Amino acid sequence: MVVQYLVDAFPNLSGHVLPAAKDPKSAYDRYMINLLTDVWFNKVNSFWFKALLVAGTDEATGKADELFDAIKTQFEPKLVDALGKTGSGPFIGGAERMTLFEILVAPFILRIHDFSDSNDQVHPSSLATKLDSLPAYGQWSKAVVAQESVTYIWNKEKMIETMVRRLPEMRKKYSGAR
Repeated sequence: MVVQYLVDAFPNLSGHVLPAAKDPKSAYDRYMINLLTDVWFNKVNSFWFKALLVAGTDEATGKADELFDAIKTQFEPKLVDALGKTGSGPFIGGAERMTLFEILVAPFILRIHDFSDSNDQVHPSSLATKLDSLPAYGQWSKAVVAQESVTYIWNKEKMIETMVRRLPEMRKKYSGAR
């Protein structure tokens, strides 16, 4: 809600983030941004949290597979529809710069990507390989995590180390959430 407020409060600075609904294409792009946001946070993100809770255990691969399946079946088909309708950029609607949707999910995409490169301490390395094999998601997620605005304060090694250290406490706190 805060990001939406800022976009609405400063439209002259955020036109690329959420296009004004001035024609059918921009209205469609806004629809897809809202649809993808809904799908990600209501149908995908909970699988990521469940995968985190079992990270480094025997259940990790199964939960990572459930996350992959959610992205493949719930998200990928809608992402295909949303990408490249008229523009040539890698983001929603063919935008050259990240839209509101990418801004909202970039922290999760980055973590899924980098935590899969943790020697199976957080996510199995097979998760990144599988996600990269999805035609739309693979290219789109690489474009998202390549943005300096996503990674400029990110320290992958430190974040993996921190997550591994915090996992036991998370499991204890959220043990009923599996």
